[in-house]
Amino acid sequence: YLGTTRLTMNLAEFASLATNPPPDLLGSYDFLAVLPDDRSLEGYLYPDTYRVDANATAREVIGLLLATFDARLAPEMRDQIAAQPLLGGPMTIDEAVRVASIVEREAVLDAERALIAGVYINRLNTTGWRLDADPTIQYGLGTLANATKPLAEWGQLNWWPPLPARAIDIELPEVLLGYHTYLHDGLPPSPISAPRIASLAAVAAPDLANGYFFFVAGCPNGVRDGSHYFAVTLGQHEANIARANAECPAS
Repeated sequence: YLGTTRLTMNLAEFASLATNPPPDLLGSYDFLAVLPDDRSLEGYLYPDTYRVDANATAREVIGLLLATFDARLAPEMRDQIAAQPLLGGPMTIDEAVRVASIVEREAVLDAERALIAGVYINRLNTTGWRLDADPTIQYGLGTLANATKPLAEWGQLNWWPPLPARAIDIELPEVLLGYHTYLHDGLPPSPISAPRIASLAAVAAPDLANGYFFFVAGCPNGVRDGSHYFAVTLGQHEANIARANAECPAS
């Protein structure tokens, strides 16, 4: 997208900074201090509307995006994240961003973000469960399909095509298996999208009270309105699937 604007910065430099951030850039923000060496800045380049000088450098634009993430992640939200148990320890900011990136892809209605976050956190914290998140597989397939595309074509890439088969039957190469959350334990190795503050807030304060482990897109009154039906048990979930299919039969 930046390539379609009047910005004069070097797009290859921007992509390099985002993909392989140098140590001095990582050290400028406390939330990036423990980012693994092989990680990009994906998930931390905050999605918002920005006013940018046409002659801004790639480093300045990257800095603006990271500074906005820093400002949006308020101290009280950081405290909530640290107080939330996950995978046997306190949740880290990076874990919160990875969960929130999935919530960002799943949630349509703001009112359901905390419920969806609760489903994934319940799964992560329960022995024998995996995330089973379709968007992480979509991300893996998109990465595989787009890995060799030149920078000039990035704006036309489709990262979220419909899954071509049952999620559990889809194959990913070894290097991307971490994104196959039907087969791989725990979180994906990186965020899969840039979560907004609403998704981060949902992960910081998830709705765990109902004990939900499942959700499926609903179709109340025959309309796909972005809502979901939530369930505690597999039996309830299967009933919700049947209900949604009856409300909106496949054409």
